[in-house]
Amino acid sequence: MVSATRQDELISKSRLNENCGSIPLSRAIMRERLRWLGHILWMNDNRLPKTVLFSQPSRAKRKAGHPQLGWEDIVKKDAREMGTP
Repeated sequence: MVSATRQDELISKSRLNENCGSIPLSRAIMRERLRWLGHILWMNDNRLPKTVLFSQPSRAKRKAGHPQLGWEDIVKKDAREMGTP
């Protein structure tokens, strides 16, 4: 009798998602972030969430070196990955 090893029990994340009919968590987060942005874009310009999202802080500086992505950069990246122009 051959015993199963731990290696035999491993299933890739993509195969697991396919078997369960789900999507990867990172993809779900992207979708919800873009969905939220769409909700904000339909708001009146004087609403606080839209004002805060599109305002630019005065005297804002990024640290030297490789700058971290801002929210706008991440949303643009998400839109490209999801196939939205």
